[in-house]
Amino acid sequence: MHIEKIIDVDGEKQSWDVLISDNKNKILCFSSEEINGSQNIKLVCCFADKIVKSDVKQFLIKKQGISCYEYKITAKLVNKKENKFSVFGFLFELDELLPEDITDGDFIDFVCLRMDCIAD
Repeated sequence: MHIEKIIDVDGEKQSWDVLISDNKNKILCFSSEEINGSQNIKLVCCFADKIVKSDVKQFLIKKQGISCYEYKITAKLVNKKENKFSVFGFLFELDELLPEDITDGDFIDFVCLRMDCIAD
């Protein structure tokens, strides 16, 4: 995953849109800190909602809602202890606690209200 584009949204260097790509898929993320294309980054899914174990074992990133940062996601749990997930070529953390019945290797469905991009 890499930074494809950075846009200073407010023109005052206080918030940025960061387009992240895995060369096939793209996710528009929010950043409250200035990021450059050469920095290591991490993605954090903020305000996740409707987290459930998925019967479908297939990745999904689908734009939805009125927010430009909102996505419906089906991802694979990589590390429950660290709340790390993968979807296509993206690795991210979830800022919510997971239901007890979800374990490493499981797929989950959820709505991500905002994906943040943070310098790592």
